[in-house]
Amino acid sequence: MAAPLPHAARLLLASDGAYELYEDADGLLAQHLAGAPAVAARALVGGSVSRARARHDPEAENAAALVADVQAQR
Repeated sequence: MAAPLPHAARLLLASDGAYELYEDADGLLAQHLAGAPAVAARALVGGSVSRARARHDPEAENAAALVADVQAQR
């Protein structure tokens, strides 16, 4: 059973390679999710890959994210 949302929300589905480096750095993923969903997903993944490459992480390309806007139920 689904619960109605009282207001619009943003849904993030992300691999650990996409979100862990942000958690390690500042812990605030929400500030990296601005803009249209596709723009936010690309920015999140691009930032993760850049951070991983800076650490010389061999798994630097292991990042994926999907961002979607979810409308409130009326």
